[in-house]
Amino acid sequence: MAVSERLMGGLFRGGEPVRRAFGLLGRAVGCVVVGFGLVGLLTAGCTAGGSSEDSVAMIESSDNSTGSVTESIEEPVPQPVVAEFSEGDVAAATAAYQQFLAVRDDAYFDPEGDLSALRALASEPVVSEVEKFWGRNRVFTDNGAGILSRTSRANVVEASVSGEQVKILDCVEVLEGNEDESFSPVRFVEHEATMVAVDDGWFVDVVRVIRSGDLADTDWLGCVPGYHEERVTATVEDFAARVTDWKADREPSDGADISEFFDGRLRAESVEALAQQREQFGDRFMSGVEERYVKVAGSDIATGGWNFLVELCLYYPSGEIWTDVASGAEVVQKPPGSATRVGYRVRSDEAADGSWSDAIVDLTPVEYPSPCFDEL
Repeated sequence: MAVSERLMGGLFRGGEPVRRAFGLLGRAVGCVVVGFGLVGLLTAGCTAGGSSEDSVAMIESSDNSTGSVTESIEEPVPQPVVAEFSEGDVAAATAAYQQFLAVRDDAYFDPEGDLSALRALASEPVVSEVEKFWGRNRVFTDNGAGILSRTSRANVVEASVSGEQVKILDCVEVLEGNEDESFSPVRFVEHEATMVAVDDGWFVDVVRVIRSGDLADTDWLGCVPGYHEERVTATVEDFAARVTDWKADREPSDGADISEFFDGRLRAESVEALAQQREQFGDRFMSGVEERYVKVAGSDIATGGWNFLVELCLYYPSGEIWTDVASGAEVVQKPPGSATRVGYRVRSDEAADGSWSDAIVDLTPVEYPSPCFDEL
């Protein structure tokens, strides 16, 4: 297959469907090489499986009831407060949840194994997950793959009132220091924390893990914090817009402003591919309407690090139409209603000053006979 077709297929030309699978290195004790078809991946449901305390799909809430209680008996556990919750209450519950994350991070690696600070903030089933982590991490450490540190960055998606509780949905950016540097330094853990009001504040009753950011589940897609999602979406949107303008130009440039979106081997290949495309255009330019739609499929667990899978749909409501510059004759390259979906892997890098940069590091184009997003 020509470099031009392999690199630019879905964006620059029609033709037979192109399907490429990504060969990726998975995170596991002892390196595991994983291959998957991105096409299926992007259409799959979004779940991922776990390690550390997040390997448990659901932690049931504790039952503090003791049957009938006489007036002379006082319960030692925090008592729920039944009340109407205001926006201020939800904000306070969210702040308590964020404090819980920080205290839990410290508890994972407390040299004395002291869980008293965590027990003041969370139920016993939640606390017990830290103790389970200690046992698992000892095994990992014996194999040279122990986790040495952990920092959880909250990215709250939603905080809402549910009966007498506040539910907090979060995509936590978990930074982990590992003995084995081949392991990913970050996991994106999606979980829901159930907060209950007690006399002196808020208490974490349940933590239900939805996606753990590890390879145990089948589709290897993690959640994506909002600030990463906005940025990588804008990167792909900007890239696709420049390609559309380039195809519609009667005298297309060398495409240098397009190549700059790629990194590594793709940047080098794109220079040659764009030159080949210019020759194939001949004296034609794209004159039909090309609608663009972008959405983020998830974080790329199999690759690890700050890699995100982004899906672009190019839709041609009237067909993909090209016009001859000299004669004005139109050529319909794709019929009305055609669409092309392209999956991109976008890698994000954080600079010392906290700013982020993004580059496209892999892609797979797939031809579809109909729109590739349900919302079209």
